[in-house]
Amino acid sequence: MDFVEDLQNEREVVVGKANQLGISWTGVAYGGVWLPLFHDNVNTLMLSHKEQGGSWELIRKAKYILDRLPHFLQREYSKDARSEIEFSTNDSRVLALPSVPKAGAGFNASFVFRDELDLHPYAEENFAFISPTIDAGSAQLVDVSTRNPDIAREASHFMQRYLKAKSGEIPAKAIFLGWRMRPTRAEGMTQDEWFNERVLKRYPPWEIDAHYPETEAEFLAEARKTRFFDGLGIDYIRSDCYEPMDTDYDGIVKIWERPVEGRRYTSFLDPSDGSDPHAAGWLDTVTNRLVCISHGKVKAEKCAEIFDKYNRVYNAFNEFELTGAAGLKVGQYLDDLGTPNRRVSKVSRDRKNKYGWWTTEKLKALMLASVEEAVRNKRLRIHYSEIPNELGYMMRKEGGDPKVPRGKHDDLIMMLGGLLQIKREVQYGNYEPIAPGKCVGF
Repeated sequence: MDFVEDLQNEREVVVGKANQLGISWTGVAYGGVWLPLFHDNVNTLMLSHKEQGGSWELIRKAKYILDRLPHFLQREYSKDARSEIEFSTNDSRVLALPSVPKAGAGFNASFVFRDELDLHPYAEENFAFISPTIDAGSAQLVDVSTRNPDIAREASHFMQRYLKAKSGEIPAKAIFLGWRMRPTRAEGMTQDEWFNERVLKRYPPWEIDAHYPETEAEFLAEARKTRFFDGLGIDYIRSDCYEPMDTDYDGIVKIWERPVEGRRYTSFLDPSDGSDPHAAGWLDTVTNRLVCISHGKVKAEKCAEIFDKYNRVYNAFNEFELTGAAGLKVGQYLDDLGTPNRRVSKVSRDRKNKYGWWTTEKLKALMLASVEEAVRNKRLRIHYSEIPNELGYMMRKEGGDPKVPRGKHDDLIMMLGGLLQIKREVQYGNYEPIAPGKCVGF
């Protein structure tokens, strides 16, 4: 089998594969049995996405093979545990760990096997701790995985390693193994009969792409899902994107049009505290043009400062998302700043106004539906190129809720949804809120 030859001849191997080909068993048999059993001083490190059903399962496979070898090939264990095997007569050991950021740090591995790498939650962080072992000596690194359709290709550590190996950017060999590599799937059925009966009729297209690719092109393609937003609507927005006339806060704030006398504006803020981007937008309620945007990673205090300043510039009726720690901080800062024209979400028993809304699942669905309708009917004028990009990322699996892949953000989308909701509540005159606001549709 070519894969076994590659294990013997290549220092780094990245394997993209279909499900149930026995590749994990092969990797364990090579690195978790053959190397440590028949060679002295071998340190094998096997990493999986979790402990129970992951790393423990890799050790179980190794022990299953070892316990069924002829007696004259077996060695005594000096250590036999769920996560580790150590042989008493040749100082070789096998260690299996879940993929946490520092897994394997300080372990002088001679063979590293990362199984189902695209599922590892800390794949890239962990790689920083194990790569010195690979770079410093003659250790082997074998990465094996099917696609995780919930991670965008450019955000996937595994897929980026595969693509770089394929292009020659890193000293590794990329190998693809499609579902037809397993000659028999079900007794009495041909491969095509099995695929048509057991796969096509059972799984949606996006799941087939991820778990049962036949060709490398299918493996490399993004999983087929239903794009949530209309493609022509996204293209319409993209065709109207251009650079802002002015910027502020080192480019965080982008301005396409200054306030126009007699126009009415509304604004919405999806806040952050620096760990992910915030998104704030100021919308001309007559022309439906997004005239100003603030977008980027800033702390909650700076986020509130920007929102307060430009609400005053545009005299905008405004609202922000209260959900989460960042929202609570921003709400307090806006109170301290005395931000004007705020939408009242609630009046307390002592007749004090309450501000900010909580994005419940029902409200989020309403916000997304309003953006979908506006994009499909080309009702918005948007000049910021990141918005059509984000709209294009949002997908909906069959029977599921719309969401963006892991590694992507939906802050600009939620900002648009908030704007379209509170736009319906804009009060004329001096914008003095005198009663609680209400999201249309509730």
